Amino acid sequence: MSKMCKGRENFDDWAFAVENLLILEGADSFLKQEGTGDAAATDAKARAKMILTIDSSLFVHIKDITTAKQLWTKLRSLFDDSGFSRKITLLRHLISIRLENCENMTNYVTQIVETSQRLSGTGFAINDEWVGSLLLAGLPERFMPMIMAIEHSGIQITADSIKSKLLDMEVADSGESERTSALAAKWRNKSSKRGNTNKQGGQIPNSPESV
Repeated sequence: MSKMCKGRENFDDWAFAVENLLILEGADSFLKQEGTGDAAATDAKARAKMILTIDSSLFVHIKDITTAKQLWTKLRSLFDDSGFSRKITLLRHLISIRLENCENMTNYVTQIVETSQRLSGTGFAINDEWVGSLLLAGLPERFMPMIMAIEHSGIQITADSIKSKLLDMEVADSGESERTSALAAKWRNKSSKRGNTNKQGGQIPNSPESV
């Protein structure tokens, strides 16, 4: 797993990744209860796997921990910021995301969806329709015809439906851009060949010398 826990800056992403890692290993139950008896060895392996995903600068906080649950609880107490200020920070960022400030449509959609998930993780109530509406709200004016078409189509506004629509548009725009570039290159190539022919002939068609 490439996602390393570095502290508060990426704890949410790390927690999601490591929980799924332990699910794959069939050891996620040790995050909630400590292994005893025959299960103690499996618990120790789960703890070891978690430690391998933690930045070495944080080892000072966890060296005395002996179980996966203790490790999970300790890291959550240190870095899981679900307080009011965290909610406000995430909310401000979420409502300020605009397509024109992102690299492309994929980056725009990813920022809104991931920030929404982080905000939801703090206990802030955010429903699917709101996420879908935010995806539309951050688009520039040139997308208004599409937004009006969605409004009159009667389709349900959800994160998935709007996300799919926007990403499909990006693919279509990319294909059109490639076709336009190919046509432009073809035209430049033809123009270049005409220029070479004229130079070889020593005359320019329709010039006084050629009449």
